[in-house]
Amino acid sequence: NISTSIKESSEEVVNFNVSEIEITQDGNIIKGSNGGEVYTNDGISIIADEFIYNKNTTLLVADKNVLFKDDKKKIVIKADNISYIKNQEKTFATGDVIVSDNIKNLTIFANEISYLKREGQILAKDKVILKDKNSNSSISANELLFSQNKDQIEVEGNVKFKDINRNIIIKSEKAIYQKKIEKIFTQGKTFAHIDRDYIFESSDVTFFKNSMMLSSLNKTKIKDKYNALYELDSFEY
Repeated sequence: NISTSIKESSEEVVNFNVSEIEITQDGNIIKGSNGGEVYTNDGISIIADEFIYNKNTTLLVADKNVLFKDDKKKIVIKADNISYIKNQEKTFATGDVIVSDNIKNLTIFANEISYLKREGQILAKDKVILKDKNSNSSISANELLFSQNKDQIEVEGNVKFKDINRNIIIKSEKAIYQKKIEKIFTQGKTFAHIDRDYIFESSDVTFFKNSMMLSSLNKTKIKDKYNALYELDSFEY
């Protein structure tokens, strides 16, 4: 393998360890091929088959079998393609993306992921599934925003929250999950299946996981396992 370092300032260095390297445009464009690794002095490493780095824009594009690691934040991203803008600390991944947050113990699957390190955010789009290993629960949706500092997950579009241990399924179009206090509140029409005994149809529902309390101030239909139907102006379960 060929190793080289690109120094952008007194503190910022991009290191290449690749099988083949091509440097053009007065050293501004660096291409690596046939597999290798690019890493920085601030804990970012990217393994891939192909690389193109633009020194002027600090944009690194990695293609095929890409593995991105942020050692400081314990974030790992696997994808078909990853674009990393070094001076903005923004990462964009496409194609069968898997993101692992090894501090929060969460894994996100999607077709598109944006990891904004400075903002402390992970955005996911298209066939999104989040799995929480600590609680054995999952959330699927069309779009997801995970705010790492607030420990909050916002989801939109065909939202489905599933807690296997507690036999809970909640479906809605929008929802916010505050992980620290284990609180979920939905926006719009909501269906909730609790313990396989009751099905709730309501809107703007609040659910506290720890106390298993489900409530809404809006009109609600409740069907039990014997198919008995109850209609209420509001409810708390």
